[in-house]
Amino acid sequence: MNADQPVRQIAIEIPNAVSLFEKYGINYYLEGEKSLEQACVAGGIPFERVQLELREIESNQAAGYAQEPDWSRETMAAVIHYLLRVHHVKTRLMLDNIELALAQLTKGISGSSKLDLVREMFLRVDKELRNHMLEEEKTVFPYLVYAERELAKGTAVEKIPQKEKSFSDSIRNILFEHRFMDKGFHEIEKLVLLFKEDRTLASLEPLDKALNELKKDNQKHVHLENNILLKRTAQLGLMD
Repeated sequence: MNADQPVRQIAIEIPNAVSLFEKYGINYYLEGEKSLEQACVAGGIPFERVQLELREIESNQAAGYAQEPDWSRETMAAVIHYLLRVHHVKTRLMLDNIELALAQLTKGISGSSKLDLVREMFLRVDKELRNHMLEEEKTVFPYLVYAERELAKGTAVEKIPQKEKSFSDSIRNILFEHRFMDKGFHEIEKLVLLFKEDRTLASLEPLDKALNELKKDNQKHVHLENNILLKRTAQLGLMD
């Protein structure tokens, strides 16, 4: 957490930050693009005090999850926090590692090569996946945290404002993209398997293993979003 971080990001990444924002009248959803410092200045709130309290909350939160809870009993905010702190962080790290491995494998190879084909396909999937997670973090997750809080206060669904009128379209796009993620990984894996026996290439075993790990983690990630988070979203009437 830092002074320049958008308040919407703090709200979805730090448990109990929402309660603190509500205490000080910081609108973490409708004005979520503001930095913490900007939000405090706009509301006439002592920035240092809010920052200190947020840091206390952050230091007291659990460092990790010994085991996954029964997500069907957890709040959407808890599911979102887990997705961000576990799956989104892990996914970005694995994508970085695979990008680096492919760059090293193709280094020094002149002209078109089989590995170039794998790399091009992976970079396409990589870009789509990163954009997908960013869309969730900027548009979908902040609204769901905000809407869940409003519903808990007794606000009617139709009276909960949507900053983005295309929220339902964002959900549909995410569901659509989920359907094709596995296909992208599968195509890359097929190419790697096809080229593994080529003795002119460096060993592709580490790359194959890394892609398989990414695919398995993504399947868990998609399951949590589709069957827990977005299913709850529909049940609560938060999308068209």
